Amino acid sequence: MIHKETFDSVYEGFDDEIIVDIIDTFLDEFEERIETIRKAVADRDFDVIHKATHKLKGSFGAFYATEEVELANTLMNKGKNNDDSEIDSLLEEFLKNSLALKQEIIELRAKHV
Repeated sequence: MIHKETFDSVYEGFDDEIIVDIIDTFLDEFEERIETIRKAVADRDFDVIHKATHKLKGSFGAFYATEEVELANTLMNKGKNNDDSEIDSLLEEFLKNSLALKQEIIELRAKHV
């Protein structure tokens, strides 16, 4: 979930065009990154889990989505530590939150077009 007050405060001086560019970059990369993480978890490819989740975590941070950043960090650390305990349920929660965040970001974009 976007922390709207922080997002609005940080991006207050930005033109709508720049905000839309930031959002579009996120949306353009989102599906591929999610699919990479999903496949890496299925294959138990811990290196890819770590790297791909790290990239997405940074993108979540740009929207001040603290819950999603925390989930990404947990999943990233699972990859870093080659730890597959409860990784499938963690992935499910991560995907659910990530997709909800994507929808929020789409709605945010509409306000800046």
